[in-house]
Amino acid sequence: MGKDNCTDFKAESQDFLKALTAAEIALLVVCGGLVLLDLIVFIDNVVFLWRKHALNRIKTAVVTATWLVGLCPILALICWVSMVIPNAFLLRDVLVTGCISVVMYKFVELATLFIDHYDGLRERIKQTQRLNFAVPPLACCCKCLPTAKVKRHRVMILRGLVLQFPLICLPISVLTVYLWVDGKYRTGEYIASNPWPYLTAVKIVSTLAAMYGLGILFAMVKEPLKITYISQKYMGLKLCALTFNIQHLVFRILVSNDVFETRNCFSRRAMGDFYENTAFNFELFAISLFNLWVYRKPFTQSGSSADFEGSTFDPAPYNEAPVDNGDTVAEYNAGFVEDDTAARADTDISHRSLPPAVNDDAAGSPIKDRNGYGACNKIRMSKTAHSGSEGATSEACKVCPQCGHDLFL
Repeated sequence: MGKDNCTDFKAESQDFLKALTAAEIALLVVCGGLVLLDLIVFIDNVVFLWRKHALNRIKTAVVTATWLVGLCPILALICWVSMVIPNAFLLRDVLVTGCISVVMYKFVELATLFIDHYDGLRERIKQTQRLNFAVPPLACCCKCLPTAKVKRHRVMILRGLVLQFPLICLPISVLTVYLWVDGKYRTGEYIASNPWPYLTAVKIVSTLAAMYGLGILFAMVKEPLKITYISQKYMGLKLCALTFNIQHLVFRILVSNDVFETRNCFSRRAMGDFYENTAFNFELFAISLFNLWVYRKPFTQSGSSADFEGSTFDPAPYNEAPVDNGDTVAEYNAGFVEDDTAARADTDISHRSLPPAVNDDAAGSPIKDRNGYGACNKIRMSKTAHSGSEGATSEACKVCPQCGHDLFL
């Protein structure tokens, strides 16, 4: 088809397939096979996780881990469809960015669930770890930045930085698709009437902020959660995000330098996207195999201090007194409060999540929460668990069995 006939040419998938060479058709078929293998690896991984951990306390962590394991096959399928339908390049960018943004926050949830699995680990992290702000991608070279104590409000701000990514990215992605369909969204044109540079700038700032917040949180839990292979899980997520963004930039540079030729009225961008998706499919298959190895590692199940043997992080035994780091009772109430697994086991009741304590008497004094649950600075015990058959409080329940403090029951 000559250039004169390209004026009224509408790019369709069957025309694009006719324009491909035999070698490119072979690449397309191979990439389709890799997508199927990614799905098989994903199903095998999920079946293994559920068979091994479905009846344990970390069942919720398995559900969250399924999101991380499923990222590669979803991205591979999106990229393969974009290879067949060249006009879907913008939809591919929107879907890939949206998937990565959601899974980034799911990684934070997974780390939180792992921390909850261990007795007293929240408090030990608060006492022994510090927030390091000299992390990539914004401040990896700024080693002079001060560190900060782990406080609840600071952790919530960092989680908010990660959460804002999907909350901002998804609406912008939907808006991008509508503008593109309407013909007002044109990539690569820096003019005032084109929304592309404005929306791109917002997405870049949101992405950098989310990766920075996630990096600080990961640095905080990396050593305490070493036995859960959290670093390898983080690496799998980071490889997906960095591979897509860096490779996308590289191919845009190659297209702008006329490395790819136009073919049958299909632009250099269309051919560049074809080879970019091909490379991304091979890379995603390698990451899927890496995730298969990582998530076959055991999710530690005992939830005791013995699990930390061989780790440089030392969670103190659960019955040790809290380290005196100068915190007031109010600061303790606003921070992390661990569950009383030992008390739950003795009374044989199911775990239930309790609201934070609100009374902040003098330091070291007993604490009573808003719903009447008795607690001291070390543990929480429910009124139901420590009441007699008649509903009256027994004598043994009037003092904390761990530290001897009086309880308000």
